[in-house]
Amino acid sequence: MNRLKIGFLVFCATMVALTVVATAMTQLPPIAGDIVYTGVAGGNVAGTRCATFDDPAVAAERAPANLDRWIEEHYGKALNISIPVAIHSIYASTSNGYVTDQMVADQIQVLNDAYAGTGVSFYLYHFARYQSTKYFSWDMQTKQEKAVKQYLNIDSAHVLNIYTQSPPGGILGWAYFPWMAPEDHWGHGVVLLWASLPGGGAAPYDEGDTATHEIGHYLGLYHTFQNGCFGQGDQVDDTPYELIPAYGCPEGRDTCPATGADPVNNFMDYSDDFCMYEFTVGQTARMDWAVTTYRPSLGGAPVNKAMTSAEKGAVDFDRAIDEILASNEPIVDKAPGLGSAVLADISPNPFNPMTTVAFVLPNSGHVRIDVYDLAGRRVQTLVDGNRDAGRHEVTLDGSGLASGIYMVRMDSGDVSVSKRITLLK
Repeated sequence: MNRLKIGFLVFCATMVALTVVATAMTQLPPIAGDIVYTGVAGGNVAGTRCATFDDPAVAAERAPANLDRWIEEHYGKALNISIPVAIHSIYASTSNGYVTDQMVADQIQVLNDAYAGTGVSFYLYHFARYQSTKYFSWDMQTKQEKAVKQYLNIDSAHVLNIYTQSPPGGILGWAYFPWMAPEDHWGHGVVLLWASLPGGGAAPYDEGDTATHEIGHYLGLYHTFQNGCFGQGDQVDDTPYELIPAYGCPEGRDTCPATGADPVNNFMDYSDDFCMYEFTVGQTARMDWAVTTYRPSLGGAPVNKAMTSAEKGAVDFDRAIDEILASNEPIVDKAPGLGSAVLADISPNPFNPMTTVAFVLPNSGHVRIDVYDLAGRRVQTLVDGNRDAGRHEVTLDGSGLASGIYMVRMDSGDVSVSKRITLLK
């Protein structure tokens, strides 16, 4: 096939995708952030459904060369593990952030219901609360996250550590993919908005499936809308292609020309909790591969390397974290996936005319973020200066740009990474 025909087919596929998504764009939340939920004071909070990202700087397999062949070779050895869960709950007061014993029990039940049929189950191994207004809210890839995790983490190789708090920016949660650090690294685990647990009040995201979703990432699953309508999608054959995240419960929506309606009921989409109820056979196989490859010790007998909950309760939590932050011991992680500058998320995408570009810096330093058209011309500079370590967001205003596909490029230190965006007017 000559280049002219290939170019024409690519153009047609792109136009079909842009046409199909025009209706779906009306579902996107009308204010900053990609979701809106009920806050602790009863008003609306604009937030982010998921802050998990995959660091392209990590040189690791994201999938077997042939998943079907891998499944055949492991036939009769399907994943069958019971994962001990340690829940570390940080709260500001009994009216803000306090996770009850019943909420914890209900969360474990939600997880077991969601993962039934995947070969994965969960049981509560450890639960402790820590009152702190100072460390009740911290962001990903910050010194605060690393200090808290170093202090509270229990045996990451065998135990799933969950941290509940109130992340800044209305983030519901995040996790780190299994290939981003060694399996026993303290950075692994899941961070959740406390109010996303069952009965927590962050409606419509308070039925416990933020944990289900983030644990999916922890076990190696991508979002169902990964790569949109193109490429390998989420690297799972039985989840139909999906151009953009689903919000609410738009059953029957179809944003890609490939066969199959959008998998809006899948736990790895962005639908409201009540709308999410399934993992596919292919996702189960991918989790099996990821655990076998990167978390082979998960579910084994825990080796409790941390203090007991009673001992932790007797220690002043703020003072303990302060001491870690003030010590001469380096807390900046050297694991490749937890110490790189990352262009974390661009949402909504497609957008009109505004979208939010999120990026994460492991250390303070210079960062530049530019927007290029497909001809390679720089059309906007979003950031060009020094920023502190942690997660940052900047708004991209496409009011002066024509509809089409653009590239957002971030350069920081020796890291250079780009993501594709679509402006649809």
